[in-house]
Amino acid sequence: MTQRLHEKVRQIKEREAIRAWEFRQRHHSNGLWFRLREALVYAESAWAIGPEDAAALTQRGAFPLAVGKEFHPPKSIFIVSSAELLTLPSRVALPMRLGPELLGAEHLALLPFKPVG
Repeated sequence: MTQRLHEKVRQIKEREAIRAWEFRQRHHSNGLWFRLREALVYAESAWAIGPEDAAALTQRGAFPLAVGKEFHPPKSIFIVSSAELLTLPSRVALPMRLGPELLGAEHLALLPFKPVG
């Protein structure tokens, strides 16, 4: 009985520590997650690209989104056209959700939705 009670207390403390960490992360983000979701909502698809392709986009005059610089480590997030996307040999399609694939990518290319009309 005592062992089960100790285990239950340990689990409660563990959950509380995780919850406190999550709240602390949200407080320190200063709207980072909102700005990232805002960039993603206008994107039809997201692609992980290699550092060479990110450098090539920068050399062609593309500017990375400011929200990427707020991550630690910083990310390069570009808005690209479908023609530009086809020139990036290292592109790998990512699911459009805040998951480990998208958040783990160091360099991202976002393809915006086509305008209607």
